[in-house]
Amino acid sequence: MHTTQFADLGISNDIQKSLATMKFEAPTQVQALAVAPFLAGEDLLVQAPTGTGKTGAFGMPIVQQIDRKSRTTQALVLSPTRELALQIAGVLRKLSQNKPGIRIATLYGGENINKQIAWLRTTPHIIVATPGRMLDHMRRKTVQLSHLRTVVLDEADRMLDMGFRKDMETILHATPKNRQTVLFSATIPQEIYAIADRFQKNAKNIRVAQESMTVQTVKQYYTSVHPGGKNNELFALLQNNDYPLTLVFVNMKHRADKLATQL
Repeated sequence: MHTTQFADLGISNDIQKSLATMKFEAPTQVQALAVAPFLAGEDLLVQAPTGTGKTGAFGMPIVQQIDRKSRTTQALVLSPTRELALQIAGVLRKLSQNKPGIRIATLYGGENINKQIAWLRTTPHIIVATPGRMLDHMRRKTVQLSHLRTVVLDEADRMLDMGFRKDMETILHATPKNRQTVLFSATIPQEIYAIADRFQKNAKNIRVAQESMTVQTVKQYYTSVHPGGKNNELFALLQNNDYPLTLVFVNMKHRADKLATQL
């Protein structure tokens, strides 16, 4: 399967060259279902778990449709966390490597806001932001949204879980009414449908199941542990087994730093 399949979705040659450099040979299911209607300007409500290629599903059409000659911000992607915002911006930059001149700004809390304001003065074509920091720039009038053509809410259910519903709605209210609005969410609770009904126009519903990633050579085990005893159990596991390589996942940066120090 070759990158010509991306051409079947309407992906331009320059983006296909970037995809080849990124070693992407064929569209994932969510990309095959979402890219063409995205390029056609439709509003989309996409249910797709992490790991299904959803960043590419909105990243390819966003980058392809940017008018590099226009000094306007044309696309906004909202994400729940700094880490995801940086990841999305990284993918967008790789996709745009054969379209030089596309400016991408990443706005999130914890970084010097004056540095972000200086970057916004260059009028980035694409902004990737967390809701809180985006609202901060809106209040300071350091960001211009009047020419937005596309707004993407990535991991919309996580943003709801983190208490960002009012922020999301405030941001959407500040964007042009004729914008394209695309929601990606692993789950579609009633609140997501309420946002879709309020801010989308005849949205196309797309649902993608999580593909199994487990191979036959992987054995899986679990043990129930009291939260306060996790580290001791982990240390015992590592000491009692001669693992050549170990990958440990935690859910927050400060916990990763602390655990690394303890290890």
